[in-house]
Amino acid sequence: MNKAENSCSGKNCCTPNKSISCTVCECVHHCTGENYCSLEKVKITTHEKNPTECRCVDCSSFAPKN
Repeated sequence: MNKAENSCSGKNCCTPNKSISCTVCECVHHCTGENYCSLEKVKITTHEKNPTECRCVDCSSFAPKN
């Protein structure tokens, strides 16, 4: 994570990126109280050789809250 990317370690501590909607409250980058990510950009990957469904892709930027 670079300096331009914020992380949420407490309530309403981050700047939401209104371009990245997110409802994963268990992620350190999730803005508490708002359904947005605080990162400048996210990395989306797949765990399938040939993804054909939404559940085949993952947010590789996810980091669990401590």
